[in-house]
Amino acid sequence: MLAPYSEKVLELSKVIGRLEGNLNKTGVGGGSLGNFVTNGMRAQAEAKLGKPVTLAIMNVGGLRKNEISAGELRASDIFELLPFENALVALEVTGVQLQKLNETATRDAHIALDLTFNALTSAVGVDGQGRQGSGASAATSTTVGKGHLEQAGRWTGWIEADGVRHEMVDARGNRDKSWGPRRWGGPKMWRWFSINIGDDVHFGGIRIGTDAGDLHRGWVWTEGAHSSIKEWKVTSEVADDGVTHTATHVHATDKLGRVHELVPPDPTSRTVAWSRATAAFALGLAVAGYGVSFVYARTGDYATLFALGAVIILLALVIDLIFGRARS
Repeated sequence: MLAPYSEKVLELSKVIGRLEGNLNKTGVGGGSLGNFVTNGMRAQAEAKLGKPVTLAIMNVGGLRKNEISAGELRASDIFELLPFENALVALEVTGVQLQKLNETATRDAHIALDLTFNALTSAVGVDGQGRQGSGASAATSTTVGKGHLEQAGRWTGWIEADGVRHEMVDARGNRDKSWGPRRWGGPKMWRWFSINIGDDVHFGGIRIGTDAGDLHRGWVWTEGAHSSIKEWKVTSEVADDGVTHTATHVHATDKLGRVHELVPPDPTSRTVAWSRATAAFALGLAVAGYGVSFVYARTGDYATLFALGAVIILLALVIDLIFGRARS
């Protein structure tokens, strides 16, 4: 069973260079290990593009090895350091954009937390082992863990950063667990969705890019039950600088054919809607007051008024139920 992988494993033991000193991931910027990686990225980019490259940027969390000792450098060291098979991307940016990026530089901090998760839904997912699939599903089967469960819930407790404590008073979120063979960096693109709207509406899922097309997977929990997601349609808005993300529009179509539209709030539309609702409420009160006065003037009977009120309340409940089910 292991024979097909033996040759690939042996290739990783190949010596590809020699280090005169240790490389360590310490301090801001990933230390000497971070410099080693970004220098390599610049050299490879310049070789591919045939022109100078000013700088290279790497996520420190993406360096999955804390140290490489002096001496022989093997292919396995690089694989352990960078296991995700990320693509090297070249961009042209302005000085303003670069300065904005520099302002968001991270630093080391002491983190502590004490959190409790209380489930709001049952666990949603499948084991998925042994399924062959086709198209995009088959293309991801060798790289993505097939078994997966997600569950929406409420978080309480606190998170502390550098001595500043933040209480989790009314937080929502999903927790998940995956299992099965996985190779990080296999898919061309990942989009992971974890969306919670109050206690009753929750979304979870992924959109994975492959050469065979995009794989859409996920679920929506609404009206006390879940339905699988058939398609994720996502568009984003950015600020005038072309970098800063400002809003995301999500249209999630489930297997029942319902389209769940999640759009950022529009202050103008919200003000107009509130004004209309206030005016409608005031008009309704005026009509109701006139109607009650008219009925009492004609009948002089409180029992009739109470019966009429009960009918109106029942009608309002029926309307709310009908339109509540119609809403996504």
